[in-house]
Amino acid sequence: MHAGRVAVAGTLAEVLASRPAAVTAELDAGIGPPRMPGLSSASAGHGRTALRLESADLTRATHALTGWALDAGVVLHRLRVTGAGLDEVFHAVSRGTGPADPAGRAR
Repeated sequence: MHAGRVAVAGTLAEVLASRPAAVTAELDAGIGPPRMPGLSSASAGHGRTALRLESADLTRATHALTGWALDAGVVLHRLRVTGAGLDEVFHAVSRGTGPADPAGRAR
């Protein structure tokens, strides 16, 4: 429910599959993030840059980011690979960016 309307519908598996998985990491100060689709970056404190690469294909996303790091000789600090969880679905709905149902139709 969001604003009195059904915001997400479906089985747990369908709801979780509606959100992208993510690879996250941090880069040392002075290292610019790579350019790749689905990658966002933000300040992480201590001069580091936080990276978040969202994708429906977690294996390819992980390979793309770690491959770039190996080729560039860059260390990925705090590297995490995670599928979507209910907390991500909740935050997406509260931001108004969550799908309405597993097919993405509005309700």
